[in-house]
Amino acid sequence: MIRIGIVDDEKQERDQLKQALARFGAENGTELNVQEFDCAAVYLAAKDRDFDILYLDIDMPQMSGMELAEKIRETDQDVILIFCTNLQQFALNGYSVGALGFIVKPIQWYSFHMYLTRALKVLQKRAGQKPSHGG
Repeated sequence: MIRIGIVDDEKQERDQLKQALARFGAENGTELNVQEFDCAAVYLAAKDRDFDILYLDIDMPQMSGMELAEKIRETDQDVILIFCTNLQQFALNGYSVGALGFIVKPIQWYSFHMYLTRALKVLQKRAGQKPSHGG
């Protein structure tokens, strides 16, 4: 099962992303466990933050998605970050935190599908490269 976190201060945007994830899961037979957070602070306060993929809004009050991404990278190099935002001018900054991609709101199915497919390929590749636990 793929664990996905959505951090966005706008419920409508989180709902749109959840619908796209549900559609992707149904069409591809992929089991997705989605959790949502309405701000960076709530995400950071969560006890269980073991996600495979995080969708981050950039323009949020208190702490931006970019600041959150920098904080996440201090302790987690593996989680796949995908930014969802209407602030295209931040796209280049995404590379400084190793973001996989950038989706401009409102979410278009094509770019959403492309980045999620790419993210799942990265996860598959990693799973195949894990060292065996044998002696």
